[in-house]
Amino acid sequence: MPYYPEGLKSVCIYLRKSREDIQAEREAKERGELYDTLARHRRELLEIAHKYNYTIIEILEEVKSGERIDGRPQMMRLIDNVYKGKYSAVLVIDTSRLSRGGLKDQGEIIEAFQISETLLITAYEGLIDLESEEGETNLEMRGFVNRQVLRYTKKNLHAGRVRSVKEGRYVFSRPPFGYDIEPKTLKLVPSSDFNIIKLIKEWYLNESLNLGAGGIASRLNEMGLASPSGSLWTHHSVLSILKNVHYTGYLVIGKNNRRKYFDQELGRQREKVKPMPEEKWNISRNQSHLPAWSWEEREKILHKMKQNLPIKQSSKLQNPLAGLLKCGSCGRMMLRKTFVHSSPRVYCKCLKNVSSSLNEVEEKVMIELSHWLDSYSVAIQEMQDYLSHESEDITTVKSLIEEKESRLKRLEKQNSRTHELLELGEYDIETYRERKQVILEEIHRVHQEIAATQEELVKITQVKDARKEIIPTVISVLESYEKGNVEQKNALLKQVLDSVLYTREKKGEIKLVLYIKVPTL
Repeated sequence: MPYYPEGLKSVCIYLRKSREDIQAEREAKERGELYDTLARHRRELLEIAHKYNYTIIEILEEVKSGERIDGRPQMMRLIDNVYKGKYSAVLVIDTSRLSRGGLKDQGEIIEAFQISETLLITAYEGLIDLESEEGETNLEMRGFVNRQVLRYTKKNLHAGRVRSVKEGRYVFSRPPFGYDIEPKTLKLVPSSDFNIIKLIKEWYLNESLNLGAGGIASRLNEMGLASPSGSLWTHHSVLSILKNVHYTGYLVIGKNNRRKYFDQELGRQREKVKPMPEEKWNISRNQSHLPAWSWEEREKILHKMKQNLPIKQSSKLQNPLAGLLKCGSCGRMMLRKTFVHSSPRVYCKCLKNVSSSLNEVEEKVMIELSHWLDSYSVAIQEMQDYLSHESEDITTVKSLIEEKESRLKRLEKQNSRTHELLELGEYDIETYRERKQVILEEIHRVHQEIAATQEELVKITQVKDARKEIIPTVISVLESYEKGNVEQKNALLKQVLDSVLYTREKKGEIKLVLYIKVPTL
């Protein structure tokens, strides 16, 4: 018989949908029914709270649900508050709503509840006593079972998606450009953009036009037709449409094998995507929607793509600003265009910037770089005057950082010791919390001092680096530039520049923003 303690104050309700709930909601929507999992669970838990006279101080609803607790913002907040002793109890529908993740996640949850002596209450089992060995073992066993159920559920859901695709139902979140999803049947139906798709195919396969993806993108932009993203058409956006097998009227699932993994450096989950061979795809048995082109036409499209692979025409560089000059309107790289009776010009395909003579832009870059050098040299001199005796300062600052880092290590040991004293019974929970709070505040303060001191060290180092490397390098580039050929000029500029942002309005002057490869002072 489940046991529910009575009269609890400071109770938190935690709500999260399972994969089964999400699937049930989707199926209910297909039937035209309203099915809200979280609302049903919230109502059920509030009834328990009312029956046993609990005071609910917070309800946490997990909108974003991930396999790991670090992918669930509300779960992270719950654990943090449990560690702080904010709640006397946490009320959930089932223990599986807390975690179906790995042993690490489960261990962190159990530790938080045990250290803070927070009660865990479920809707159907009542109180789970994590202070007892039996209660902890019970939760661990349930965690194991839940993980097995999760694997089984994921397998079943994937099998269901494959069956739906083979039966011609579109189970993906976004329809291909040119189609809408019919809500009741989950079939694709042509949208107002469908004719654009057919136009792309006709142009691409028309040998007399001899248009590639880039030429088609230019034509669509000239006609003022919006791309799938709502911005300008590009070579890549046209190719992505031509490669999409769904335009043949068939649906496909399993084109890629996806595996999730935890990236330790980024501190979050990532996904590896491996393309699968066509013979391993799951394809709908029949055409499920109106095609934009036939399967035979798809073969012709793919054949033309193979024939039109990019060919490197010349290894000789012809633009000294190649890889550096970017359009100030769209951010793309500016292109070089030659003319029979005039000098080469630079322009962007977006046509929102007025083109200019390449020589004129090149000259402007050198002028701006020279002006930057003058300003930077003055700033370095001012900082050098402020930071007197650089060498002694670096030694002093480094010693100061080492002292503070030693202090930080001692504080972290003290923090660990508070856990041991709590477990040995020398601290009660109140003393433990007070002592831990004092130590954490001191750790935070020392962290801030270290950061400020390291910032000072960086500034001192910048002055030394600027005098020894940066300023001489820029001077060398300015002096050597005119003597080099195009490739040498490009290499010189790339020593000191990350990029150059170009803007020019009609009848206006050239405006450049240089992004120099130096830290900001």
